[in-house]
Amino acid sequence: FSKRILSARRRKKEQLKHLKKSRGPTLQIWINGIELEAGRKCEFCEARQAVVHCLNCDHNQDGSGDFLCDDCDVEVHRHQKRADHIRTMVPFGLNADVACRRIVGMFRHAQSRNKLLQRCRSRFKRYYEPSSGQYFYYNTRTHESSWVKPWCLRDDSDLIPFPSFEQCAFRIQNCWRGRQGRMLMIRLIQKMYEKLFSREHGRFYYHYNGASQLAERVSWNKPRFLYHRDLKPAKNEDVAALLIQRQWLTYRSRTFLLNVVRSRYQAKKDPLSGRHVYTHLATGKRSIRKPPLLGHSDEFDPEDISLWNVNKVNIWLRRLGLKYVASQVFKFKVDGPLLLSFEWEDFISLGIKMNHQIKRILLDIEQRSFFTTHRDLPVTLLRRDRLRYHFQVEKACIIIQHKFRERYGRILRTRMRETARLVQERER
Repeated sequence: FSKRILSARRRKKEQLKHLKKSRGPTLQIWINGIELEAGRKCEFCEARQAVVHCLNCDHNQDGSGDFLCDDCDVEVHRHQKRADHIRTMVPFGLNADVACRRIVGMFRHAQSRNKLLQRCRSRFKRYYEPSSGQYFYYNTRTHESSWVKPWCLRDDSDLIPFPSFEQCAFRIQNCWRGRQGRMLMIRLIQKMYEKLFSREHGRFYYHYNGASQLAERVSWNKPRFLYHRDLKPAKNEDVAALLIQRQWLTYRSRTFLLNVVRSRYQAKKDPLSGRHVYTHLATGKRSIRKPPLLGHSDEFDPEDISLWNVNKVNIWLRRLGLKYVASQVFKFKVDGPLLLSFEWEDFISLGIKMNHQIKRILLDIEQRSFFTTHRDLPVTLLRRDRLRYHFQVEKACIIIQHKFRERYGRILRTRMRETARLVQERER
């Protein structure tokens, strides 16, 4: 090589060293195979910081997905087509200095922890004392013994070698036999004890009816070896009244809790997707998910028929005295939104023939508070049109069957008359 090439390589190496020293630590965060820039903003509002990343949504069509804030996440994924999109949380407030401090701190903590454990294992020994049935720790440097384990040890396995195969088998057998013994003790206690209710004191007590003279006959405390289990109380009038009171108090408390949750939230139906968006009145945060305290079966508004399922509609019609249409409701899966889109002819096709019964249903719906702002969704109207088409096809099939049976009956009667005429001619 020439001197010119060697000097150029030397200058390039010096420049690289200078760049490495001047750059300092850098941080790169990757989410779903995409590099996240520091302080990434939402791609829709471009004002707030991004909180989630959705790889399925890609309005730029570059395969990088969309970074969204809280409000834009609700707006984008409120439609049913995007409801199943999987979003990834974006870590915010993380820079190169904070990341370096965390990594260095974790490394130093692990290094010092390992050194401390090595010194402790080399200095302490663990021995068993048969008379007391306990272990003690001996310091080989100070020649002192102690029943207390050194605080730097995580557990006793740091000073004990791994057990052999036979020791593991013995321990498993001991655990199994101990469990069988506990279960046998619990079954014996359930046979020998009774849980009774004291009307004077207003509490339960335990009565022992076994043959032993050492056990207490009556005690307020639960038997010791039942642990978290308890005996079933003997059935009598007092216990039945107590159970009814508990169920009533549970119902009252649950009703109170549901009313508090409903007063803190506001629910509005999205006209695009038909789903409800719940807004917290204090914080202003919106979410598609129903508040967890409402549970899966409780509606946000019990009077809103658009939230009812098929079972709720069936119960409501039974209370109105229309039990005979229950089979039709289950057959065609008539839920709350579909029931609200019905007109007079739809109720007749469903099997409700009396005019006063149809008027009673429509008046009950119109008297509810939600009906003033209710609008039928296009999806619901499409379901109603399909159901009407089904009713028309079914009605046409019934008419065709009646016509066919009439014609078939006339043919059979004609054949019977012709057969009778031929028999009479043969007899003559």
